[in-house]
Amino acid sequence: MKTSYHSFFSLSFVLLLIVSLCSCGISEKKITQTENRIKELSEKGVPDSLLSTPKILLSQVKVSSKTGTTGIIQKYADSMTTLLDSIESWYNASIKKLTPEYNSLLTALQSQKQKLTGLQLKDADSILASIESIKNKNLLLQAYEKLKQFDTLFPQLLENEKKAQTIKKEIIGVWRAENTPEDKKLKAVETRIFTFKDDGGLILDETMKGQTQERFKEDWQFISSGTWDLRGDTIEFFINKEKCVRQTYWTLMEKNGKEVWDKKEHRPYDTTITNHGKDRFMVFSDLKDSFDKKK
Repeated sequence: MKTSYHSFFSLSFVLLLIVSLCSCGISEKKITQTENRIKELSEKGVPDSLLSTPKILLSQVKVSSKTGTTGIIQKYADSMTTLLDSIESWYNASIKKLTPEYNSLLTALQSQKQKLTGLQLKDADSILASIESIKNKNLLLQAYEKLKQFDTLFPQLLENEKKAQTIKKEIIGVWRAENTPEDKKLKAVETRIFTFKDDGGLILDETMKGQTQERFKEDWQFISSGTWDLRGDTIEFFINKEKCVRQTYWTLMEKNGKEVWDKKEHRPYDTTITNHGKDRFMVFSDLKDSFDKKK
């Protein structure tokens, strides 16, 4: 398809540009109609290489209209119209040929999609839905190009599926991490306990207690819950609830010539999250490096 139209239109351009017709003008309505034809063909995905010459001819028509060279106007206008007719004929023939090719590739990808689960399947469904949406807008050329791009990327989804299936059983369980400040003068402990359930459930229990900076102390605990899944070797956390068990902070301040710990205590809360604002992710290798699996 790519090689056939180049030679055809190269010859057409030469023939059309040497045509000289009657000396008369062209209406604004005709110019607007031509602009709309070019725009419609462009939106349907007709290559810019085909539309560049009609655009140049249209520009020449507008310039000639201002200078009053009516003979040149008509020459360009007729060339432009004939060329657009040819491009539209090529487009219609291409669509007729492309439809079975598109359907064949789509069927093959939908068959391959059966090998996917979880986030890999969700990603594939989302991409195919967006491509079908483009096709349903009568933009088959663009949809077909997107489908071919997805075909080249599909092996990565299969590779991600393989990674996910390999490490999924290893993730299930309770993981615990305990950290202390690098500055040994500071006495604080941060504890994180992540529970990955085999049904996809998730619980994150995170606490901090002690002096974390020279003039700052913390004592808090947050328990989050939701679901987890794997995109390749990356763990995705989908948080739908967050509970604040306690949240207290102290800042060392000077008052009346003395340094005192100013205390600020926040109310506990238990809230539902619907905007994915607390979602996060972690690469499996980082989980293994930073946490110890307890069971």
